[in-house]
Amino acid sequence: MKGIFIPVFVSFVLIFVACSKDDSSDNGNPKSLKSVKIAYVNWIGETIATNIVRVVFERIGYNVEILPVTTSIMYQYLASGRVDGMVSAWVPTADKFYYEKFKDKFVDLGANYEGTLQGFVVPSYVTISSISELKGRGFEFKNKMIGIDAGAGTQLSVEETLNRYGLSEEYELISSSESVMLASLESAINKQEWILVPLWQPHWAFVKYDIKFLDDPLLSMGGPESIHSLVKLGLQESDPDAYYLFDNFYWGDDLLLPLIEKNYKEPGQEYKNAVEFVDSHKDYIKNWVPDKYKNLFD
Repeated sequence: MKGIFIPVFVSFVLIFVACSKDDSSDNGNPKSLKSVKIAYVNWIGETIATNIVRVVFERIGYNVEILPVTTSIMYQYLASGRVDGMVSAWVPTADKFYYEKFKDKFVDLGANYEGTLQGFVVPSYVTISSISELKGRGFEFKNKMIGIDAGAGTQLSVEETLNRYGLSEEYELISSSESVMLASLESAINKQEWILVPLWQPHWAFVKYDIKFLDDPLLSMGGPESIHSLVKLGLQESDPDAYYLFDNFYWGDDLLLPLIEKNYKEPGQEYKNAVEFVDSHKDYIKNWVPDKYKNLFD
């Protein structure tokens, strides 16, 4: 009886191992299920981009975890290797504090989107056009500027800008969140009140509201910027496929801006809209993935 049981058992083990080995192959097999972690700041453009990259990773066989965090935590996670990468780094100005602090602990793969801008924004009916004109007009803005997350790169740039223009004593910078800032902006516009907020493009607020950037003659908030993809040290060696996707992810206004408007109209549907985007742009997305996965986007 034992002589029969052992060969049968061994045969079963060999078959199981062979099947397991076949299922774990990453040679274009969408069932290979490696894993990747991506950090992002929960702003509309970054949420859209991260969800699209997430869907593409899933299509080529990855388990994906996306982590919405603050800007400072995003860089800390990347520098420590807790996440594999991100597609949300605004450089050279918005994220400069954290970028410079951790730049020896990640790999910058370059721009995935170009032409971003951040600055001081007011409703178009406000009769000033430059940050330099804010001095002495604080009472018209209730002596405050409604900001976003404390510690966000943009918020740090705002603090520096208020100081450089000699406005820090006249204007109190209120730390809140993007959603609170936008709610305050909408409320002020509905009442035709003056309000000062930091904003950036691309953003759906420029679709919904009649608002404008104030000129920044000192370029304290920076000029046109780019959004970069960053990955942890060693990713190219440990997971060349993930590195390749992060490195080749790139798009422009023609693809992003319609998605910003769509997600503004359909809040909370970023993942669903990302799936639809990937399904309708397969030829474009083939450029983002290694050759062995291109057939998955036919």
